[in-house]
Amino acid sequence: MTSFSSQTLGKEKRIIASIALVILLVFTLHGYISTMRTFFDPENSERLEDSLLRAGAYGGGGGGGGGGAITPPSSDVIDLLDPDDAYDLLKPFTPQQIAEVLEDVEPEHVADILTYFETSKVIDIIKEMSPSISSQVILEMNIDIAVDILLSLDNTNVDIIEGMLELNLTESAIIIEETVKQLIQGLNEAERPVALEQLSTTLSEFSVESLIELFLEITSLPETPSTVSYILESMNLTKSVTTVETWVEIQNYTVLGEVFNFFSLDYLSEIYKALSGDSRGAIYPLLSPETVEALPSIGEFQVSELTASPSELEPDDAVTISFVLTNVGDEADDYSANLMINGETMETYSGFLETGESDSFTYIYIAEDIGQYDVEILEESTTFTVAEPTPPPQARLVITSLEVIPSEVVQGEEILIVIEVTNEGDASGDEVLELTIDDTFVDTKMAQASAGETITVYFELVADLEPGSHIAEIKDKSTSFEVVTPPSPLPWLTIIVTVIVILGGAVYVLIRRGVIKLPDSISSFFTP
Repeated sequence: MTSFSSQTLGKEKRIIASIALVILLVFTLHGYISTMRTFFDPENSERLEDSLLRAGAYGGGGGGGGGGAITPPSSDVIDLLDPDDAYDLLKPFTPQQIAEVLEDVEPEHVADILTYFETSKVIDIIKEMSPSISSQVILEMNIDIAVDILLSLDNTNVDIIEGMLELNLTESAIIIEETVKQLIQGLNEAERPVALEQLSTTLSEFSVESLIELFLEITSLPETPSTVSYILESMNLTKSVTTVETWVEIQNYTVLGEVFNFFSLDYLSEIYKALSGDSRGAIYPLLSPETVEALPSIGEFQVSELTASPSELEPDDAVTISFVLTNVGDEADDYSANLMINGETMETYSGFLETGESDSFTYIYIAEDIGQYDVEILEESTTFTVAEPTPPPQARLVITSLEVIPSEVVQGEEILIVIEVTNEGDASGDEVLELTIDDTFVDTKMAQASAGETITVYFELVADLEPGSHIAEIKDKSTSFEVVTPPSPLPWLTIIVTVIVILGGAVYVLIRRGVIKLPDSISSFFTP
């Protein structure tokens, strides 16, 4: 009884299984028939029929209704089905079985079929496929699904992502860039590295050359240098430094400055210190002023030969400030030095210097206000002074004496006017001296003298003035002189006659008295 029951039960199970298999077969064949209606080419219909026969509907090798294990359809069948029908055939099977079937199907068709599966199963199928096929399929998929797949990959799936890069670098860069955006959406700079840790760990397995190639492609996308910054910042520092330094070595690092501009301040300081001096020197000119200001100080800089020339000047004159800046530290580094005048920053000097290297600078400043100016840069200082304008050297001729010779002159006679002129200025000069007498112009003379020299100037003229006192004047110096009437002429004839008469009378008297003896012939004239 027990044996009979067991046999009966076993037979019933086989019958039920066979019925279920037939139902499934009918359902599946219905899908096949619908699909075949789309194939107008008889050759395609024959191919589909042959494929179905080879597959035994599901490969059901149990013959005669005995049934057996259900096997997946062949790749040829899937190739000829619409994506939704292919999905219906494949969905009962494991990711591994599906992956084996899809290996020989066109990647674009595979991508369309996988869109009908849940994302989690798609990920499992992709991981079961060979990396070269997985790479092709991911590139053909909707970007949202591709991003979900990338988010599930780890460093054991590096070959999938590398295969994507080899097949289509640009499309791969777009997918990776979108993956980063989704991971960090709404996160602050402290949270970003944590969110990107798995992806960055995976990418870290790439060769440095592949990473740089990927980063260059990402930065060529619109507004995406920040994506590279976020990836580098979440990677191992050693890998990041090696990548950056190799990037510099290949002489294609213009965009690297933009990448550095997006680093957080802490990471900027960390990676900048870890770079070699050559790499820092190459990157420095590409950085924004804000990034330069945030860089850590590594080198030690010293100012020497600070001068302000001239040290004394007048308002609105130019002063030239010169100095030499030297990196006296043990590390090559960038510098930023503010030139300050009276506490106000006039110029900020920045650049990069190798250890022991120097740069010379000059700055022209126009001083407007009178006073002392303090110049400072780093630890050095000097001063210059702006003073009142110094008047230019000038001659100043002064009349130191004025004399009329003689001071009393007969009308009509000549007089000599003598002037002493001293140049009390600090330059040679000349001046026209104008002589006036009684405020009436008389004559002019040119006086020319060196600084400090005294000269004499003469005026000669006839005093044809009215008798009386007169004023001679030159500039602010004056003196007086007198003109007198000439005396009347003497009556010379009367005087001579008178003298003769007197002398004659005297001689007559003397002769008469015998004082004077005359010859007789003559004396008879004088005797009565």
